[in-house]
Amino acid sequence: MTDNELAFLRDDPEMADLFLAEALDHLGTIEAALLALDERPGDVALLNDIFRPFHTIKGNAGALGVTSVQEVAHSVENLLDLARSGRRTMGPADVDVVLRAVDVLTSMIRDVGVRLSGQPGADLAPVAQALIESVDMLISGEPEARLMPATTDP
Repeated sequence: MTDNELAFLRDDPEMADLFLAEALDHLGTIEAALLALDERPGDVALLNDIFRPFHTIKGNAGALGVTSVQEVAHSVENLLDLARSGRRTMGPADVDVVLRAVDVLTSMIRDVGVRLSGQPGADLAPVAQALIESVDMLISGEPEARLMPATTDP
């Protein structure tokens, strides 16, 4: 994440607080629905309950110029859209990568708050890129063994 991405949020602290709180709330909602989806992988209502918050995070991040968050959310949104449309079944690897996306996005959103408070942020770009690559591999049918490790530590 670059400091340039935060220009709009720096100029509007109220909007920044709203974005951070709403994004973290959405990520909590996603995590709860994912745990249920693990038990009912074909449940379209649950897929929609997971897709919508990713879509909202993507849209809000894009509108506010936080493109790194937007890109991660968009990547996962593509995977979920395939499952919602019936072109893909959410298997354990899919659920795992979406859970990791929640962790990565949570770290990224918290990092936005840290940076906005004037503290140095973490370099989460490699973790974000690895997650996007994992999602791309799942979508393209790459073997699960090549997926990124479960850690989100920067």
